[in-house]
Amino acid sequence: MACLKRNPLRRELNELNNVPLGPYIDLAGNIIIESVGSKGMSAFSHGLIAAGDESTGMYGYRDITGAWAIAPKYTASGEFSEGLAAVDLTVGKAELTGFIDTSGKEVLPFKYLTTLSAFQCGLAVACEKRKRDHFFGAIDRSGDWVIEPTLRFLGSFFEGLGRFAKTGDKIGFMDTEGNVVIKERFLTVLREFTHGVAWVRDEQGDLYINKAGECIWRKK
Repeated sequence: MACLKRNPLRRELNELNNVPLGPYIDLAGNIIIESVGSKGMSAFSHGLIAAGDESTGMYGYRDITGAWAIAPKYTASGEFSEGLAAVDLTVGKAELTGFIDTSGKEVLPFKYLTTLSAFQCGLAVACEKRKRDHFFGAIDRSGDWVIEPTLRFLGSFFEGLGRFAKTGDKIGFMDTEGNVVIKERFLTVLREFTHGVAWVRDEQGDLYINKAGECIWRKK
């Protein structure tokens, strides 16, 4: 199977574009923002929510009052995680991803192929194009490759493990240093690791596994 041409995070973002978001309430049930329009993400993080300006089609971030905290000047914007968010800009003919902090300051330059991946466990998934194929790896907060971009697919890390596929259709899990912890043998991951358990699917159906890859319960 050829390398992925589009990252699923991009598809999920595009599917949100026509969904009205809001109103948003505080803990007392008071409406604090009626809507962030039909271009935005679904949740606040670090006091900010990714949102789009319907008049320009550009993305930025609103605060809990609904005001623009970071002006809508990006072609796409992801949620903040660990103090950083992935944002996209068109540079020349390419749409590239960089990372900003909650003040809007550029922390990592716009040089990565777009993934809109959030930082998890100190790493963000990034993509590099070689010839016609896309390869995935992970960068740290300095922008250095911790996991070299040699993978067909790499997902965000949860509880220290991220799903990956090297060349084929099967999915396994690796740690934040790129070491394979669970070999590629699953068809899909239905829920990432939470409290030490992940929900996956193989040829026999759905099952729950621990961090050693052992089945702890199989659905009948």
